[in-house]
Amino acid sequence: PRVADARQRAVAAAAPRPAPPPEPATSPAPEPPPWRLIGRVDEGGASKALLATPQQVLVVAERETLNSLWRVERIDDEAVELRVLATGQVLRLAWEAAR
Repeated sequence: PRVADARQRAVAAAAPRPAPPPEPATSPAPEPPPWRLIGRVDEGGASKALLATPQQVLVVAERETLNSLWRVERIDDEAVELRVLATGQVLRLAWEAAR
């Protein structure tokens, strides 16, 4: 019996071990949105945000898609939340103080 046990241990030790599971992939940090949040407009109970680049100012509402890359998730008193459509990540643009 001892020879059989030793042989089984030797076979088990020589058997290939399964590879460990791969590390979970982490999404790279998304590029920051190209806009600055410069204001908010309230129209009939619905808020719209004013987003600016050096070339333009956009007036956007919740659930609106921007550049086929971003969706406005939420507009509140402190920030606007934008979802990166490719990854599902949500970024917040905080209100900027007047300069």
